[in-house]
Parts: sequence; C-alpha cells; structure tokens
Amino acid sequence: MKKYLIKIPQILFLISILILIGFTNGKLFNQEISSSTSKEQNIPDSLEMIVPHFPDCSFDKDGNELIVYNSDGTFRARLLFTQPICKHIKGYGGNIPFIIVLSKNNKVEKLILLPNNETPNWIESLKMQGFFDAWNGLNVEESLNKKVDAVTGSTYTSNAVIESMQVRLAEYSQSIKKKRVIDSKKLILNIFSGLVILFALLSFFFTKKFKKYRIILLISEIVLLGFLSAEFLSLALINYIVLNGLSIYSRWVIVLILLFSVLLPLITNKSFYCQYLCPFGAFQELACMLPVKKIKIGKRTSKILKRIKYFYLIIIAFLTIAGVSLVLESFEPFMAFKFQYASWISITIAVVFIVLSIFIKKPWCNYFCPTGALLEMLRKPLKMLSSNNKTNKLENNE
Repeated sequence: MKKYLIKIPQILFLISILILIGFTNGKLFNQEISSSTSKEQNIPDSLEMIVPHFPDCSFDKDGNELIVYNSDGTFRARLLFTQPICKHIKGYGGNIPFIIVLSKNNKVEKLILLPNNETPNWIESLKMQGFFDAWNGLNVEESLNKKVDAVTGSTYTSNAVIESMQVRLAEYSQSIKKKRVIDSKKLILNIFSGLVILFALLSFFFTKKFKKYRIILLISEIVLLGFLSAEFLSLALINYIVLNGLSIYSRWVIVLILLFSVLLPLITNKSFYCQYLCPFGAFQELACMLPVKKIKIGKRTSKILKRIKYFYLIIIAFLTIAGVSLVLESFEPFMAFKFQYASWISITIAVVFIVLSIFIKKPWCNYFCPTGALLEMLRKPLKMLSSNNKTNKLENNE
C-alpha cells in the first residue's frame, strides 16, 4: 500500500496543473469557467469579416441570421450563423464558428470561416482539398442529405463542420431532422484498433509468451494507430480533453488507450503505453532493429539526458499556463503520421529521431518525450526519478 500512497503528492500535483491549464483557458471539461474568455462569435463581432465578401451591400439582422441587400435594395444573400446554435459541437480546438451563405434560391454559395482555435495547417489543408466547398450549389435539402466524408487525420475538425452544417440547416428548414450516418470505414478501423489494444494488453501481461510476436505488434501500431486512425496520446490531446472533455461513445478507442495508460502504470509500476502501444515508439524500435553499429551511451550520460523530457514538459506547461498561444502538435513528432496536416516542425522532429533511432535505442522516448514524462510520473515516485539504482530496477521490469 505504501508504494501507491507515495505517488499521491505527484498525482495531485499533475491534476492541479491540468486544472490550472483549464482555468487559464476559461473552461474545464467543456464547462465554461469564465464568460470573458469565451470566443463565441456573434453577429456584431463577425461583421468585420463579412463586409469584404459583400462590398457595397447593407445588412439587416433577422434573429440569428443576416439578410444582405445590394446597393439598390434587392436581396443578395441570407447568412446563417452556426453559433450559438452549434456551440455544443467541438472541433479539435473547440467550437468552429462559420457562416453559411444562402442565395436567393436557398442554395449554398459558400462557407465563411470565423476565428477559431483549430490547427492552421489542418484548416489550410481542408481548404486545398475543397472540403469547405462540398455543399456549394446545393439547396438546403440536398445539403442535408449529402454525405460528406470526414477527412482522416483531421476528423475532429471536419466532423465538427459536417455536424454544424446539418444542425444549422435543419434548424433553418424546420422540416428536416438531422441524420447521423454511420461511417462504416471508421467503424471497421475502430474494431481493428481495439484488437491492437487487446494485443498490447496480452503482450504486457504475458511478455515472454508474446515476445515472438513483438514485431507484428509494432507494425500494427504504426499502421493502425499511427497512419490510419491517428489514435495516439500527446500533449495536444491531453490539452483538448482538459478543455473540451471526450465523447466515450465516438472516441472509445482513445478512451481505452488513455484509461489503460494511466491505470496500469499506477497499479503495476510498469510502463504500458510507451512500451506497448505508442506508434512512434514502435517506429523507433523497428528502426533500431536495422543491422547498424549502435552508439553506446554511458549510464551517467543517460541519466542526465533523461532529465531533458521533464524540463521540456515543465517549459510547455509553464507557457500554456501563462496563456501563451501554442500549437502543441508542433512540439512532438506524432502528427507526422498525418503528414499532410502536420507542421514542418513536427515532421522534422519525427524524421530526425527516426534516423537517430537507427543508432540509438528510442532516443525520443528515452530522452525527449514530454508525454512520456507525464506518464512516467504516474509510474515512478518523484524520488525514484533521480535515483539510478531504483530507476534501473524499474526499467528492467518493463
């Protein structure tokens, strides 16, 4: 019992940091803490962005809509605001407010995005792929019935836009109910991802028996949890959960990953996620299997290097709490699995550490990963983090 009680101070410390981050951003688990920090867009706030789209036009407010008139007084367009009607729909960074522009014939002309907290690379990539133009030229009923696929890798963002379109147009038409279309591809992918989690659990509890299947597990993680579904833990995901919560129904794969990644280290003192489920860790491990002469790092040097990830985590946490606007995905290499949406910084980090992994055993995991440092604090009491003997003893059990 003592070995569990000794972790209580650091667990409380971690919880306090997460709560503090929530208070800094004005909301915690999707609950607004301060109305002053809300970035909800209303009509007056959005006029500056609308005017350039309709030069020499006048505007007349009609509930949560704007009617646009030409200079001669004729009807030009109707603007439907998704906020506050769709305020319950969240993207990766929270609400994604936008305006649906309807023509005289009730056909969608275009969408006008309003300020949001989504990753700029994702938004730009969606624009380039024509995602936001998918409804152009369709009337309200056609737009509601059109199946627009969420874009893999930015499903938070694209799903939020799709759902907001359905909800707002259904509310406008007052005759068509919102329809949920089950994405069969996503369902199949989730099932296979669940099997990978089961495979990882069996390997964790029956390490010796499943050691011969290790390479299959590594490849499964890279392909399914990395490139295909992008279901992995990161500081960006943890920050998202703290601010917006997480739907158990729609994101049950990542919920299971998070649950096991937190509980198993607490109970067993053994690393689960970093050793058995992280797709980038698996990529590094495969790279290390290449028949190349390895660089040996001494115990003393290794001990010093292992402190870097904790300093890295502290710096990121401090900047976040201080209210500095950060794109957290760029501080880690994980988004490189979805390279079409990743920043060049994230891709560079990924490439550098994969190359280093050919010569050094899992350098990102061992020395630089802030997410790994966070999980390791659940596994090792603070005094063990600075103790050579105890640390080595724990690592030998992994």
